Amino acid sequence: FCNNGTKSWIGSIEMAHGKTSATGVKKTWVDAGDLMTTAYDYIGQDDGYGNRADKRGHYIDMYSNYLSKIPLIKEYHEYKRRREVKTKPDITSNILRNRQTLRESISEKRLTKQIAIKLLREGKFRKLYSSLKREIKIKIANLFAYYFNVNKIPTWLQNYVPVYRAVHRKYAGLPNEGEKMNYWSVGDYNKAYSAKFLHPSNPGVVLMRSTIGELRRVGKVVIHGEGNKLYLKDFKRLKSFEIIDSS
Repeated sequence: FCNNGTKSWIGSIEMAHGKTSATGVKKTWVDAGDLMTTAYDYIGQDDGYGNRADKRGHYIDMYSNYLSKIPLIKEYHEYKRRREVKTKPDITSNILRNRQTLRESISEKRLTKQIAIKLLREGKFRKLYSSLKREIKIKIANLFAYYFNVNKIPTWLQNYVPVYRAVHRKYAGLPNEGEKMNYWSVGDYNKAYSAKFLHPSNPGVVLMRSTIGELRRVGKVVIHGEGNKLYLKDFKRLKSFEIIDSS
C-alpha cells in the first residue's frame, strides 16, 4: 500500500509463500490489473473515472472516483487516517502551552529584576556576591586540601579550607568552661568524624562549620602533621559559628 497523506493506492502485490530473493523481496509478484491503478494515471487511460478537477500535467486523479471506492483500499485509507489523527500533535494546545511558558518566563525575569533592584537599593547585593564568592573559594580550598596535605598548600588558600566541630549548643560560641584547647576536623572529607557525635543519645549537640582563616582570627591554630585535624588554642569567645546540623 502507498499513501501520500490524501490518497491511497496499491503499489505492488507479492506472493506470500513465494521464494525470497537475495535482496530480501519475493521473487514472484502478482499482476492485479486495475487493482494496481496508481493515484494519478495518464489522461486518456482513465476509462472515464478520472477526476477532471485534479490534473497534473499529463496525469489525472484516479483516487476520487475509482480507488476510493475499492473496499480494500478504502479500509487501508481509513486506517491511515485514524493513525494520523491519533498521532498528530495538538497544534493549538502546543501554541497555548508555549505562550503560557513564555508568559511565565517573562514574569520570572521581571521578578528577578525586581529582586535585584531591591537588593541593590538595600545594599545587600554586594553581601550576596561576597557570600557566593566565599563559598567558591571554600570549595576550591577543600579540593586542594583533599589531594594535598593541608600543610603544603599556600596560607591564603589554607585559610579557606573548611573545618568542622561537634559541640553542645550552649558552647557553640566558644569556649567551653575550663577548656584551653579544642580540635576541629579539617576538610569535607573528614567531616564525618565530627558528624558522628550527632546521635539521638547526644541531644542538644550541633555541628559547626568554620574555616582555618576564621579560627586564626580568634585563637592560635596548630594543624596536625597529617592535615586531618587541627587544634585551636588560646581562643576568645565569639557570638556564634555557623551551625549546619544538630542531633
